[in-house]
Amino acid sequence: MNYYFKIQTQFIENYGAHREPVTNYWKFKGGSTYFIESESPRIADAVAFLATYLAGGGKHAEHSVSIPVYWEESSEEEANSSGVLPFVIPRKRPTPAELEVERRMANPEQDAKELQAVEDYWRDREERGN
Repeated sequence: MNYYFKIQTQFIENYGAHREPVTNYWKFKGGSTYFIESESPRIADAVAFLATYLAGGGKHAEHSVSIPVYWEESSEEEANSSGVLPFVIPRKRPTPAELEVERRMANPEQDAKELQAVEDYWRDREERGN
């Protein structure tokens, strides 16, 4: 059985990062809605997965950040009718060979970021002993 979660994010931009000297002058901007499909009923797993994915843009973190701010259980019907493709948490950790094949086929910007998030998610779970 798969579970679906709807997660809303808030985008925050640091207007001070473009000045010399760099200062912190953060402004709330827009946000996005994500749907996560998972075999786990734990919403915390879905939020952690998305947070890891969003943090994949860390090289720009001094300029902007997108963070989960609201989450709730959802349904396959809602996810499908939203027009937003759900992220799917993989059933098992991909092997290094599988990751390499996927990296070679990946869209260099979007897909590679998602693959890195998957890898980070599973590494974190293994380190916590889950």
